[in-house]
Amino acid sequence: MRTSIVLTLALLAGSACAHRSPVAPREPGAFVMAPGQSISYGSLAVRFIGVSADTRCPADVMCVQVVAGDATVLVETSASGGAKRHELLINDTAKRRVSDRGFVVELTELSPNRLVNRSIEAADYRATIVVEPE
Repeated sequence: MRTSIVLTLALLAGSACAHRSPVAPREPGAFVMAPGQSISYGSLAVRFIGVSADTRCPADVMCVQVVAGDATVLVETSASGGAKRHELLINDTAKRRVSDRGFVVELTELSPNRLVNRSIEAADYRATIVVEPE
């Protein structure tokens, strides 16, 4: 009898835990995303739309310019309040991150690198996006 009471209490406690509302993650999440791909982090969804401009210096040459060019990455963040589009720039530290709905979304890497005599197909880009609570 005592065993069945303990088992019943354990089952009730386990089912109570299963119905808790989700809690926003406390640690940053890093995601390598292809164009069109979406991820969810806590209550925020992030979609990598694509690269709208890529003027980065090719990796196989020595650029003799003060600025090494940049790449503009389009992302969309969404939650229950709707969706917002953002432009993130890989080489501009002031524009590589955005705050939205209590989260920070940051572009930390864009690959592949440009090469002199080789174009990058839109589908070949990969963006590393870090999402973390503010």
